[in-house]
Amino acid sequence: MQAQPPPISILVVDTANRVNYQFDSFDVPKFGTSASIAAPQGIRTNHPFLEETIVADVASVNGKPAKGNMVIKSTASLNLSPIPAAGRAIGDITRMSFGHSAWEILSVDGQQVGTIITIWLSGGTPPPGAPSACTGGNQAIVGGTGAYLGVSGFVCQAPPPVSVTVRAASVQEDPQNRRINGGGTNRYIMQLIPRYVPEVVVQAGQPAILHADFSPVTATSPARSGESLILMVAGLGPTIPTLEPGDSFTQDPLNQVASPVEVIVNDQSVPTINSIGWPGTADRFRVDFRMPDGVAAGSATLQLSSAWIKGPTVKIPTR
Repeated sequence: MQAQPPPISILVVDTANRVNYQFDSFDVPKFGTSASIAAPQGIRTNHPFLEETIVADVASVNGKPAKGNMVIKSTASLNLSPIPAAGRAIGDITRMSFGHSAWEILSVDGQQVGTIITIWLSGGTPPPGAPSACTGGNQAIVGGTGAYLGVSGFVCQAPPPVSVTVRAASVQEDPQNRRINGGGTNRYIMQLIPRYVPEVVVQAGQPAILHADFSPVTATSPARSGESLILMVAGLGPTIPTLEPGDSFTQDPLNQVASPVEVIVNDQSVPTINSIGWPGTADRFRVDFRMPDGVAAGSATLQLSSAWIKGPTVKIPTR
């Protein structure tokens, strides 16, 4: 029997205040000393060995406000090309630069969610299997931390609804003023293969969806519009305080899920009341939420999202 392929999640990450700090000087004492905007000086734009460090803010993930930073170290103008030309590196495929990056993603309230690490080649055409919205580049996800521990996948750059802008700066510009001086905007598409996804636990062949008195939601005891329900869940990632290997979640203090958790009922996002490690277990979580008003009798679809990664849908009986 062939194993099922790992699930794929799509994260659309918008960045802002992006500045490409170009190594344009060997006068080290002047690095980061200019409070105002400092354009790169004294270099050719097509220099094949130009290096740069890129810093940007994470502004949103999948359209939801977020925080964090993207940091890139790049050989910015390798200009790999099958066509020989002065200042270009000869090769069999067109690529502009080579580098590595780290994406530290935070929730909108500043709580660390996780880090995604990539190695990439920019420019040229995207590789086979890339999302159709990708416009170029070949960037592999090689790992992560936090909610993204052990992930793999692919990242590409895509044009956002607003103009894609890039601002290059000299290494003499003080990076503490990056947000004051302003920078570029970019949108990235992450084709993410996580180690786990958020999903409702199945017990005795039924999703573990409970009424407030902990009795199960069933066809003979369905959920009602406006009712508060309890989910037993797996795959929500790290908690705060952190759970040590082999330990169980505690009652005091409760272990809060570090990532943003969302319940989706009939494609409608529903705020959670809480999302915690289930006390006494090592790998189960409790998520409380309120059923939205106006849910029709019969059944509804329910889905979980954690760290902007969606899990499978389940059916919930309704009346």
